[in-house]
Amino acid sequence: MHVPVVYIGQSDSIVERHHRLLPFLLPYENARANALRSSESSVDFVASRLLVRVAIGFVLKIPATEVVLSQQCEKCGGGEHGAIRHPFNNLNISTSHSRGMVAATAAWDPIGVDIESMDRQRLMIPPFDCVGLCPEEILSRLVANKGSSGSTMLWTVKEALLKSSKAITLADFPSICVLLSKGNGGDECLDGDTYGRRVGCWKINSHYLGIACESTAVEIVHHTDSISMEVPGTISLIDSREVLHESLGP
Repeated sequence: MHVPVVYIGQSDSIVERHHRLLPFLLPYENARANALRSSESSVDFVASRLLVRVAIGFVLKIPATEVVLSQQCEKCGGGEHGAIRHPFNNLNISTSHSRGMVAATAAWDPIGVDIESMDRQRLMIPPFDCVGLCPEEILSRLVANKGSSGSTMLWTVKEALLKSSKAITLADFPSICVLLSKGNGGDECLDGDTYGRRVGCWKINSHYLGIACESTAVEIVHHTDSISMEVPGTISLIDSREVLHESLGP
């Protein structure tokens, strides 16, 4: 099984580093970026679209400038929102952005990524505890010790899990527990096998990065120069490195 690669970085750095990809954004992508309320949100969105092209190019071994994307909503059939697609329908694509940070990945096996600002819990009404956590998680030491930060960590992992499987919906979140009930870490650890996926969460600057995949290891590639990374658990992190090139090919 191939080890999936997840790309992360600060939005402004991504746009600066991959500015040569900007002309390849599709009209609906530019329209969506222009329609967002804040410039920060617009930069986040654009950065995520650039970075996902880099991720797809890496997997397909083609320049990012040759990556062709589309979107389609599975509910309404609309082509300006919904899951990001590539002509290779068996390629799994996932991207996320939040308050100045972005993450993107592409893999042949199921994978989902989510990145959340640690202060998002404070901004959500009702809080995550009411809409996304199961009773075991609400009562866990993780939430008791970390408070809203712990809730955000759990939510981030569940979002990644949702993106990795069509069998999971938001309505399932209160019945899904991603905490390990036994082991040295007690319930402060994340479960290693949830819905057939390995899950993990990393603290990156003031954000949490959640990943759910079938692989037992992931490679996280930094596309920025100023990332501080801590690993609460649990997927084996085989490599973490900075990428300082454009990834555009010859």
